[in-house]
Amino acid sequence: LEAVGRATADLFPELAGAPIDGVMYIDPFAIEAMLELTGAIRVEGLDQELNSSNTADFLIKDQYVRFESNAERFDFLTKVLDAPFASFAQAELPGPERLGAVLGPVARASRLQLATFDDDLNDFLEKVLLLNRFPAPDGGDFLAVLASNAAPNKLDAYLTRSINYEVQLDPVAGNLKSTIRVFLTSVVPDGLPDYVTGWDDFEGVKRRENRSKVIVYSPHEITGAWIDGEQTITGFTREFGYNRYTLTPTVRPNTTVQLVFTVEGVVTIDDGYRLSMPSQPVVNDDGVTVTVTTPGGFPGQASFTLVEDTELIWQLN
Repeated sequence: LEAVGRATADLFPELAGAPIDGVMYIDPFAIEAMLELTGAIRVEGLDQELNSSNTADFLIKDQYVRFESNAERFDFLTKVLDAPFASFAQAELPGPERLGAVLGPVARASRLQLATFDDDLNDFLEKVLLLNRFPAPDGGDFLAVLASNAAPNKLDAYLTRSINYEVQLDPVAGNLKSTIRVFLTSVVPDGLPDYVTGWDDFEGVKRRENRSKVIVYSPHEITGAWIDGEQTITGFTREFGYNRYTLTPTVRPNTTVQLVFTVEGVVTIDDGYRLSMPSQPVVNDDGVTVTVTTPGGFPGQASFTLVEDTELIWQLN
């Protein structure tokens, strides 16, 4: 977000005639949380109120069905964004405990983020979880699985991911061999407009097909990659101090694609085996299972929904 802020600061004065003090990232789930504090809103052009239980779903899915014209939809979205902030500015807000209870979860999930051009202020925002920086390598194990829509459609709203991370660990030297399995399932309802499903064979993607650019960050060296059992080659670069591997599979409607990455490396195990997993603010939260085994059969397993950055620790003695 800080990099986006710097780029915006260069462009905004020319576009809008005024400088900015910072930038905010807010997604539909964070807007929905704001309405829990301010109450429901009515927006011109919509025959229902938006409240703390239906706003995210409306913004992610229903708006594309309600408005056939992009111009009409963009005008409506401007009103939707204006209304919660106007209500928030005018409302008598509760104390810090209630604010934290409502907005804390969306901040920890990186759905509500702020960045300024003041380093000290940004350090404070990071401490209160309003600025999520990509974690630096610290010698422990690390896995981040991110994705972005690589097709001219809106079908990422109907995509779910599950991640299995299987680690074979030497508890003396810290050597490991790991298998990363990423399952992408696309369930596409009937009756969606073309703007959501895409068009036939546009840029190589057929109607109702999902194409996702899947990015894996790992400190380890890749030894193999497969898409549905067929070996393939990943994209590769270095970023944030990690190896960055990419695959871009196409998922047909109502099917599941399995991606497999195998990696080898070494981790620091002085304080046990530590695994850090950053989350990505996606529509459907990732389901994760981590399994750790050693030659002595040490069983370590955790299954959870990845809604915020998570660290797992297993003691090895």
